[in-house]
Amino acid sequence: MTARREGTELAVYPKLTVSADMGWQCRRRTMDSLSGHAFLIGARTGKPIAMEIYATKQCQFCDTHAINSPEISIPPHPCPKNFEGSSKSMESMACITLYTRMFKETKVHAKTIVSDDDSSMRSQVKWKIQDKIQARMIPEWPTYTDANGKKKKVACKGKLPLDIPEPSFIAYPNHRKRVFTDHLYKLKKGGKRHTSITECDILRLRQNFAYMRNGLLQKPDQEDEWENAAKAVVEHHFDNHEYCADF
Repeated sequence: MTARREGTELAVYPKLTVSADMGWQCRRRTMDSLSGHAFLIGARTGKPIAMEIYATKQCQFCDTHAINSPEISIPPHPCPKNFEGSSKSMESMACITLYTRMFKETKVHAKTIVSDDDSSMRSQVKWKIQDKIQARMIPEWPTYTDANGKKKKVACKGKLPLDIPEPSFIAYPNHRKRVFTDHLYKLKKGGKRHTSITECDILRLRQNFAYMRNGLLQKPDQEDEWENAAKAVVEHHFDNHEYCADF
């Protein structure tokens, strides 16, 4: 059997929904860890199916040699360094590595990836725009209109080759609640000049969002209720129950 993807035939591989996440060895959310580990977890089994470990971004031997003898090449040694770049970029790089490895080596297509709302990961696990133009998949470079009404070219961060299909992404429900709460706290930090929101308001709105999320998980096919459920998160807080239901 073959599958057609925009004019290109690909062998049909088993298609999985996987959960992707990255962990760092640091106590605070400072994104300065020297090492990290990433896993792909099967959505149905809850078991890890792929793993990538970045041991460290530094090597004491290499760093010392570069300072003391920069004119001499580094001699062979058991170097633990296996990643270059920022700690934050580890997540997107690990996702690309694991996704590509599963497709090429184990012949499995992780069709849907459940992740947090990491825009860098999602933008990089895509085809390159220049490759799509050369393959005549799109006629020209896509553009967008900015806030000033000017047309600009879409930035290309994709790193997938065309022989590997793009995955689709969906977000963790728990992460959506955290993002919603973070925005409320940022609003609160603006001071009383800009808002009258309090700590109690944030906790109640967060709880309303959690009720809404849990209710919709039981009704995945009733998309017509999603908008009213989202409105109820805020309206219920102000004693307006027009959009409230069994969410």
